Amino acid sequence: MADRDVARAEEQLDLALLEAVADETIAAVEHRRRLFEAYRSFWDAVAEAQSSLEPGAELTTPAETYVVGEVTSDGITARVRGRSREFTRKSLPVDLAVALAERTLGADSNEAKLAIGAFHATRGDAAGIDAARRLWGEASGAEAGDLLSELDEITR
Repeated sequence: MADRDVARAEEQLDLALLEAVADETIAAVEHRRRLFEAYRSFWDAVAEAQSSLEPGAELTTPAETYVVGEVTSDGITARVRGRSREFTRKSLPVDLAVALAERTLGADSNEAKLAIGAFHATRGDAAGIDAARRLWGEASGAEAGDLLSELDEITR
């Protein structure tokens, strides 16, 4: 999931489930699927926000302000720090990806905390793990607890 390829991640989960024979392994794959579903929700929210962007729209993050120039099915072009840059799903800066997801999900909704936490958990760095743990700790419901348990498994 760290490569931001949702279809490939789902394919890998499906293959893992097909190959799983022990009940313990099947349960582990199903736990990982919960993380994947939240991860997919994140990228669905990013895509929805991206498709609604208009040229000239400003996306402000704690680190930057992005001014949208063009939106295509492959990504967006935005001005940041006076330079025009093209971003695809794989090259979206973390703060911009989160800002886009928050446009769709809201910043403080439970769904946002679960989805954005899943994105952070799959980033592959300590800051991402810490952000996921914080967001899922703030979220309510059994799913948040399940995701926190999954995070513990991932980081062992």
